[in-house]
Amino acid sequence: MVQVCAGELSFLNYKGGVVELNVAVIGCGLMGKGIIHALAMKSVQVVAIKHRKEDNSFVRYLNHELKKGRISNEAMELILANTVFSVDIRKAMTCDIVIEAINEDREKKRKLFSKLDEICKPETILVSNTSGISITSLAEVVKRKEKVIGMHFMSPVPLMNLVEIVRCPYTSDATVTEICQLAERMEKNTVVVGDSPGFVTSRLMAAYLCEALRMVEEGIASAETIDMIAKDGLGFPTGPLGLADALGLDIVLNVLESLSAEIDERFTPCKLLKCMVREGKTGKKNGEGFFCYKNNLQG
Repeated sequence: MVQVCAGELSFLNYKGGVVELNVAVIGCGLMGKGIIHALAMKSVQVVAIKHRKEDNSFVRYLNHELKKGRISNEAMELILANTVFSVDIRKAMTCDIVIEAINEDREKKRKLFSKLDEICKPETILVSNTSGISITSLAEVVKRKEKVIGMHFMSPVPLMNLVEIVRCPYTSDATVTEICQLAERMEKNTVVVGDSPGFVTSRLMAAYLCEALRMVEEGIASAETIDMIAKDGLGFPTGPLGLADALGLDIVLNVLESLSAEIDERFTPCKLLKCMVREGKTGKKNGEGFFCYKNNLQG
């Protein structure tokens, strides 16, 4: 059942009329950068946990957004002023909410949640930004099961309006309310869905991508033609192959393999997708997928 979420910010601490909220974001990849951006723009104090100390890709990302006209100089300064970077996960200890945005690897996420459960204060909510990994499986490795929830952001996070809030059988109503309020502070529309393979958005998108991938593999039409039909004929804002490139073909492969294992063979990834990932053609982030992006690579 899908539930639309709404409500006033009630769980936060107010000081001088300004809401004080500290959120840790673990992982500074494509999704992590977008989440940090969207939070910091709304004056949330963000602790960004990155993998390598020398990783300055977030500043390059902001410069790219500035160049594209998607943020102003003032907005860039605000985002940087509200963000502190660290490679030490212990910096998340005092945060009100922790959002993990690491790779879509179930065991790595479970290990991270177990560690966070040990070091974070008892009232901290643990959030997974996942497109399909079971929230229940993450809650099972922590003591604070009622404070585990999913926030499935759409990419690119600053531009996409929807956040799919995923509750598992352990998640409390209070946790759902607080996370909906956080999403609303980010000016996102929220829907609450149950924990099931692929949730709602990933399952719908997977079916769309699967068919497009098969048509390219079977030689029915080129990637360019399929995307043009999707945009000009069906009214989609972007075509399925361009979308797959933006998401990362390796991520698409992982999602399809997971759905295929948990649901049925409808989602079995085609040989073409597997071959492209093996060859390192994973889409926009690496410069080549179904389309070429080598002149637009961003760190």
